[in-house]
This record gives sequence, structure tokens and C-alpha cells, in this order.
Amino acid sequence: MRAITSAQLDALDRRDTRPIYLIELYIDGDERYSTNGHQAVGLVEYAGADIGLASIDNWASARIKLLATPARVAQLMSQAWRHGYCRVYLLPVATYPRITQPGYVQAGYGVQGDYQSEPILLVDGELTAANLGPERCEFTVSHRVTVGRWLPALRIDPPLCNHLPRHGEVVVWENEKFTLEAR
Repeated sequence: MRAITSAQLDALDRRDTRPIYLIELYIDGDERYSTNGHQAVGLVEYAGADIGLASIDNWASARIKLLATPARVAQLMSQAWRHGYCRVYLLPVATYPRITQPGYVQAGYGVQGDYQSEPILLVDGELTAANLGPERCEFTVSHRVTVGRWLPALRIDPPLCNHLPRHGEVVVWENEKFTLEAR
């Protein structure tokens, strides 16, 4: 489960919150896009572009669609997209209605206009597939944990563990018996 701050939860719970997806893409260089106009988060600028989030699957993968410009098609054909990475964020933006004219009350007295909380990281992954259509380039982003890691990253052997149970020993855990086997 994702850790969400109270400000993010408040923005997500509002009825008039609109989801904006922020996409950081690195193929030949850093590119930052927003699915709903130009957005600024702190000092980081996200350009409003013709980009879309086709799907997102349980924080494990996503598909993004970009306009098939000649530069993007060249990246696709030359396989330059391989080993690229992508991050997809959700930026909840809540709109508070303007009750008074701007400048009527002191700044900070009440919340009016658009309010955005910190972005929520949905997928931090690598580009694992690409597809070229007549008008769009589509990239599949897979979470970093699931990409090419089929073996354990850490082997338990000396000096980390010097005393392991021997082959054939029975271990009892919560009233279940497990017999240790060697490879």
C-alpha cells in the first residue's frame, strides 16, 4: 500500500479533484510531460503535451502513448528506447471556488482557486516494449523490481550467515513442518 499524506488524501477525497498524470521519460535525455496542460511542481516544470496514459496496472506496469514525431519514430526504429526509464506520477489538483475577488482578502486567509498536493508516484520503471502505430508511439513501462530479476539479489553465505541448518533438518513454524532440502 502506498503511503499517502493527509494533504494528498484531502485532495483525492474532494469531489472536484481532477487527476493529472506527470510523466518523466528518459530515452536520449530527460523529458517531463503533463497530461493536462503545463504544470509546475516546486522547481520542476512539466510541459503540457500530446501524451496519454493508456493504462496502469496495480503499480506494476503502465502504457504511455506519445505523438509519433520523426524524432520519436527514429528513437523507436534505432532501439534507442531500450534501457530507458520512466516514472508516472498522479498529481491530484482540487479546485476551490472563488468566493471573493482576487486581492479582497489577505493572502493565505482562505483557500481559493486551484490547489495541488505533492505528486503520488504510481510506477517507477524501465521501458520494456515499444509499438509504433500510424499516429502514436506506445511504450510499456514495467516496474524496476519486475524487470529481469529472476534470481535473488542476495545470497546467504559467509560472512553474512555462518551457521545454517543442515540438509534434511525439520523446522517447525506455526505448527507446520518444513524439511530443508539442498539444490
